[in-house]
Order: sequence, then C-alpha cells, then structure tokens
Amino acid sequence: MSERSIGFLLCLLSVIIIVVYTWMLFLSPTNWEIMGKQLSWWALAVPVYIIVLVFWTVLIWIGWAMATTKAPPPAIPEKGG
Repeated sequence: MSERSIGFLLCLLSVIIIVVYTWMLFLSPTNWEIMGKQLSWWALAVPVYIIVLVFWTVLIWIGWAMATTKAPPPAIPEKGG
C-alpha cells in the first residue's frame, strides 16, 4: 500500500470518527445507555480517561528513565597553559 493511499485512508477514517463522535456527543438518543450512563456521557468520559492515562504513562516513563540512567562520567579538566 502506498503512502498516498495510507494518507487517504487516514483522512477518511478521521472524518468518519469526527462524524460518529459528534453524533454520540450531541445527537444520540437520550434513552440509549451503556451500564446505566447515557451515550453522550461515555463520549466524554472515554477520551478524557485515555488522555489522563497517556499523560501519567509518559510521566512514569520519564521517571523510570531518570531513575535508571547512570550519571555521565565527570568531565576531564583542561590543563592551563
């Protein structure tokens, strides 16, 4: 598959997701529920949860990298001359 067709697929998928998400958030019937919550509630809750999860995962990764990386060796002082 060429880069051009992958780009077209990404654009098409993005438009479909935007339309479905907008429908879920603003236009979905109020009697549609999942586990006792309206569909529009889930349309907000799931992306917020994912954003928070990604944020804290990145912080864990940064903290782990800082904790496990050895300090660089001391610099060799230049001799005056």
